[in-house]
Amino acid sequence: MRSASPLLFLALLVHASTMCTEGLLLGARQLRFLARTYAVNVAIFLTALYAIGSRAMGLRAVWMSLATFQFVRLGQFLTKSQRIGMLRKPQK
Repeated sequence: MRSASPLLFLALLVHASTMCTEGLLLGARQLRFLARTYAVNVAIFLTALYAIGSRAMGLRAVWMSLATFQFVRLGQFLTKSQRIGMLRKPQK
């Protein structure tokens, strides 16, 4: 568990930001985008977990994939939020 704890920390740290950006997209009613994103990401993540389990790669690999999953989602949500104009620089 000691070797996986930094990855656990990283995955949970990014999770809060991911949830905030997801909330922005829910508020903006970007439901179609969220549904597509979840369908693709869950399919990829489950495939990765299956590969990790079948190759007995261990707990560290599981947390690495979860941290990667969170970073990918955060990037997707931030990009979409910026495209629809929710993340603008404040004007002086």
